[in-house]
Amino acid sequence: MNIFEKQHCECGKKGCYFCWLKGRAYNATVGITQHEEMDINDILQKVSKVSGVTIKQIAGQSRKEKVRIARQVFCYMARRKERFPGEPVWTLKQIGKAVNRQHATVIHAAGVVETMMGLREPRYTAIGRRLGLI
Repeated sequence: MNIFEKQHCECGKKGCYFCWLKGRAYNATVGITQHEEMDINDILQKVSKVSGVTIKQIAGQSRKEKVRIARQVFCYMARRKERFPGEPVWTLKQIGKAVNRQHATVIHAAGVVETMMGLREPRYTAIGRRLGLI
């Protein structure tokens, strides 16, 4: 029995290569395969655990640097999680709602994290390394 016979795909055909390939696609953002279900709260808990900032603080109004960075990293990770290539799992509005922010804040936060990690900013790369982003 080869690997394609072991897989059952969404279209119902045993051994469908395309569904098998889609199921094996690796999402570097959170380190899970696409078929594994992950809730937006799971990402929030993961960021909270790694950053040492509570979920209440991440979703709160604090502007402290540690809290702000955790919030930005959450927005970045949630935005990068894709159902299929180019199709995000959550809308900007849903991500913003999880941390009591507007969609524009989510766009800005994701951009800041991407820029800062590209510049190897220590405060961002430290949390990114612990989350497996870099």
